[in-house]
Amino acid sequence: MSDVLEFEIRPTDARGRVKQQRKGGLALGVIYGGGKPNLNVQFDRKRLESILAHSGHGRNTLLEARVRAENGEETDTVMIRELQRDPVRRHLRHADFYRISLSERIVTEVPLTLVGEARGVKEGGRLQSFLRSLRIECLPTQIPGAVEVKVDELGFGDRITVADLKLPAEIRVLNDRDESVVGIVAAREEEAPKPEVEPAGEEEAPLAAK
Repeated sequence: MSDVLEFEIRPTDARGRVKQQRKGGLALGVIYGGGKPNLNVQFDRKRLESILAHSGHGRNTLLEARVRAENGEETDTVMIRELQRDPVRRHLRHADFYRISLSERIVTEVPLTLVGEARGVKEGGRLQSFLRSLRIECLPTQIPGAVEVKVDELGFGDRITVADLKLPAEIRVLNDRDESVVGIVAAREEEAPKPEVEPAGEEEAPLAAK
C-alpha cells in the first residue's frame, strides 16, 4: 500500500519566496514521467521524512502523490528519483519524483544487508564487502526493502557471488552472476617502518617528481 504525500503546484513567481517556503517547512520538487507534463510542486518535507523513516524501502518507497491545483486534484503513484539536502542542517530541500504504473516492471537498486558473524573472521580473517546494492527488475510492489546476505558459514578465502543470492522468482537480477558480493580476506598487516637512509656526504637527495 502506498503512503499518501500531498503536493501543491509551486507558484510561478516562487523564486523570490523560496527561503520563506523552506522556513515554513516546505520543500520543492518536480513530478515527471508517465506521459504527462512535468509539475513543479511544493510539499511538507517533514511528512516525507516521516514516511521514509518508517517505510523500510528508502527511495523505493511507493507514494500516492495527491497534487492540488486550481482545476482539482490529480493523483499518481510515484517513486523518488533524487533527494537534495541542506549541506549543513541536512534538511530536505528538493526532491524529484517520477510516475510509475503498478502493473509495469521497473529497474531499480536495493541495498544488500550482511547478516551474521562470519566463521572466517573468528579465524583471523577480515570480512570484505565488494557490492553494496543489487540492480533488479520487477513490479513496483515486489521491490524488497533489502536483500539479506547470510555470512555465517564463510570461511577464510570463501566468497559469495550474485549467483548465490536467493531472491523470489519474479525478481530478475541484472548484475553479473559471477560478481563478488562479500568474502573473507587476509587481515591487513601493519607496514614495517622503512629504515632511514642518510644522504651520501653533504649531497642533498633529489626531490620526487610531482
